[in-house]
Order: sequence, then structure tokens, then C-alpha cells
Amino acid sequence: MILYALLFYAVYSWLGVPPYHWYYAPVIVAFTLAAVLGLMSLRLPRFSGALLFPVLIPVLGLLNYLFQSGIPPTEMPIHTNWAQAIRYAEIGEWLRKNLPDTARIRLTGEIGTVSYYAERYLFDEFSCRHEQLPMLRYITANDRLFAKVLSFNYQWWEPGPPCGPYSHYLIMIPRASYTVPADGEILAHWVIHSRWVRDGHVLLVQNSRSTTVSAAGPSRRNEGLAGEHAESSGEKDAF
Repeated sequence: MILYALLFYAVYSWLGVPPYHWYYAPVIVAFTLAAVLGLMSLRLPRFSGALLFPVLIPVLGLLNYLFQSGIPPTEMPIHTNWAQAIRYAEIGEWLRKNLPDTARIRLTGEIGTVSYYAERYLFDEFSCRHEQLPMLRYITANDRLFAKVLSFNYQWWEPGPPCGPYSHYLIMIPRASYTVPADGEILAHWVIHSRWVRDGHVLLVQNSRSTTVSAAGPSRRNEGLAGEHAESSGEKDAF
């Protein structure tokens, strides 16, 4: 169990994945079960004080976390979110109240909470398979071994049709300085922050031209990346 957790951690570190909190779950579970089994194997008197100390450690840690974060906590102890959940909920509710039901929004950033509260069509690079091809080609361009691994993993994968045209773009930027897209009009602007991102911004841009868009946003320079240069629907790609 411990070897599995260590191997899991080593492989994910080698892959260089972002430190998303869910990647820690297998490691935490493995070490927790190992600790429980270790305590069960100890031959101690039933009410021994030696058992009280290891039991109190996680309890005191939880109480300290709740004392610092409040009840309910505004943020998880380990996360990479750009904003607090309540802030994402506010953005989603604004979209629901101010955009029509037919709005199709291309989002750059975190989609979950915003999409839940918005009740509108939101798309990111993972929602639209058609737009994943440029990203896959980019990350495998200089790594033949990784390209072969991904090619095997995507053996039966087929890109779907384009998700556009988009009526709006919701662009999340984890810094104070940013460039306003030239081909759209900013309808709303939110300031976001968390432990992970201290000064972030969310821009809602109305698209003046209905078209597909890359993850970089609605600029003329990046438009063709996910539009005219993408593969046709149903065509397999080996990266």
C-alpha cells in the first residue's frame, strides 16, 4: 500500500501534472489505511494513553483548520482554484440573469461552479474535443515517447464537431495586467482571489464575430488554431 502511494506520487511528479487536489486522494487514502492498520497491530492495553496521542493529532489539526478558515470553510486546505466557490457562484448567477438562454460561452479557466449556477452553455478545451487536437500536438511536439503513450491512450478517440460559433467569451486571467481582446466588447469584469491566485480577473467579452476560438481568447491571430486548421469531424488523429 505504501509502495503504491510512493509509486503513484513519483509517476505523477514525473508527468509534471498541475498540483490539483484530487491527485492527492490516493496517497492520502493509502497512508491513512496504513496508519490505521499500524495502530491495530499494536498490542497495547485497551485504554492506554499511548493510543490517545496519535488519535488527537488529526482531531487537533482539523480544529485548527476550522478555526483559521471558519465554518463552513471558504476554501479547501489543498487546492488550485483561482477563486472561492462563492465568487464563482456569483459569476454564474450573473450570467444566468443577464445572458439569454441561447448564449454559447467559450470559457478559459475553471468551469465547474460557474457552469452549475449559470445554467447556460459553457465550453472549455475539455468540453470541445474538436479543440483538443492543437493542444495535444503542442504538448507532444518534442516528446516522441509521450506522443506514443498518448496515441495509445486515444486509440479509439474521434474528434467531434466544432462547438462554435460562440456568442461570448469568459476569460480568466491569474494576474493584474492583461490585454483586452480586440475583437470583442467587455460586458463585465470580476476580481477573484484565493490562496492559489492572489490577484485574478474574469472578463466577459461579447463576440462581435461568431467564430470558434482557441484557449487564448477571441483574437484574430489565434482564431484559426481551433477553427479552420482543426481536423474534420470523425477523423482520427495520431498527434
